[in-house]
Amino acid sequence: MEPAADFRKNWKRQLFVVWMAQFIAANGFSFGLPFAPFFMQKDLQVPSSSLPVYVALFGASAPLTMMLFAPIWGALADKFGRRKMLLRSYIGGAVAIGLMGVATEPVFLIFLRLVQGMFCGTVSAAQTLISTQTPEEHNGFALGSLHSAMFSGHMTGSFLGGLFAEYFGYRNAFFATAVLMTTSFILVWYGVREHFVPQNTRMRNFFSTLVPRGKAFKAALPIVLLMACVMFCRHFDMSFVPLLVQDILGTLTGASGWTGALSAVCGFAGVVSGFTLGILSDRFSPGRIAICSSICAAVAMGAISLSSTLGAVFSSVL
Repeated sequence: MEPAADFRKNWKRQLFVVWMAQFIAANGFSFGLPFAPFFMQKDLQVPSSSLPVYVALFGASAPLTMMLFAPIWGALADKFGRRKMLLRSYIGGAVAIGLMGVATEPVFLIFLRLVQGMFCGTVSAAQTLISTQTPEEHNGFALGSLHSAMFSGHMTGSFLGGLFAEYFGYRNAFFATAVLMTTSFILVWYGVREHFVPQNTRMRNFFSTLVPRGKAFKAALPIVLLMACVMFCRHFDMSFVPLLVQDILGTLTGASGWTGALSAVCGFAGVVSGFTLGILSDRFSPGRIAICSSICAAVAMGAISLSSTLGAVFSSVL
């Protein structure tokens, strides 16, 4: 643990290491997981009649356990440190996703997905660590940099992961993800130090921190409900995008590469729109911008559902 007077001097180095770890981890998450529907068909021999159900369960299982365990990990971070929670998320993801590569039944694959959601959560862990170890006047820059690591990592991982899975197999894509997540773990283990003062919280007080307080809960409830609706819409059909690509192609061959390219283009569009909407939010009402963005997103999603060619899908994503 570094002295309180010294940790601010190294915030740039700490940010760089965590940025690299998050970039590599985002690569890992996009390397094998988006192609799970193809893995179920080719390696696990899931019949087409049962495939939509297993794909839906696979997509929903990790967010479910992440929702349940996120408050617990947050409270533990206040008690034991943020760096430990980030390390936990990396190694948890490496083990869970790596084991997916040896799965022989779709039920076991979904179980591992539940475990992944239980122990992962790298984005919130990294943001919390950096925000507490960076001087307040540089927090905006630091957190914005982490977002760029996430988006650029997803873009790179989706594109390379699609090609990797196409030529080396879906099981090896999961193993590659485990290697990438382990690399992030090693980077943070050796490259990041945290100035942290543990809170002397008794167990009964620890569990009471998981229960939201009255005024704070009422103030945050509208934002929480809004974010819940946004995330519901985002993930409602995300797991079925690979199947849409496969359906348009008419074959499983090449589907991974095109799915990865589509995810990369979507990530690039997200980066551009993020900067654009950020600039517009400084000039116009954020509420109006959110409404306009929602309408445009709804139109684009409707266009995707009517697309019969990959060119139309790519145009709708952009």
